[in-house]
Amino acid sequence: MLVGLVANNITNSMTFSLYLSPLSLSSPSTAASQIIFGGIDPSLYTGPLYEFDSYSSWVNAPYGDQYYYVQISDITATSSGKSLFNADAPYPILVDCGTVQILLPSDQADGIAALANATYHANATDLGDNYFVAECSNVPFNDSLTFTLFGQLDIEIPWTALVNQNTGVQGQCIIPIGYSQHQGGGILVPLPLDPPFP
Repeated sequence: MLVGLVANNITNSMTFSLYLSPLSLSSPSTAASQIIFGGIDPSLYTGPLYEFDSYSSWVNAPYGDQYYYVQISDITATSSGKSLFNADAPYPILVDCGTVQILLPSDQADGIAALANATYHANATDLGDNYFVAECSNVPFNDSLTFTLFGQLDIEIPWTALVNQNTGVQGQCIIPIGYSQHQGGGILVPLPLDPPFP
């Protein structure tokens, strides 16, 4: 798509940016997400902007070569600094704004689940049921997870932004982290939702 935009002089840059606005659960129509072809809008972010090569043709890319990947090199429990990588090698991870779960290799998904004493959803037969559940009282809401990309960029995701309350079971929380269907690769999802917990 970007190649066509450049070839037709619609934009002169192969750059694109995606802004996911916080989605208000009480008023979803107020969300104002944007995709910008050919550049960025500095008014839509704060802090430094990091630039890394993405991989659209990563060797053995688990989801094919028509997607963009970044390299995930660590996941840590932020307060303790404990790595959940267990000396695993960095691997490609697809950054996807249209998926509802973070899909990780099983040892890392299990490591995150253990922080909340969570168990794998018993009826996990398809991708939509690929998640963990926990008693909300066991979720470390005062903590966060830090995802490190390319060994340089740390993205901190608070548990309050990650976990959803299960409206069908009182006191139960859903942790939308599941098992990657491809060895060595997963999907990292931007989390634009307003935190559902105080």
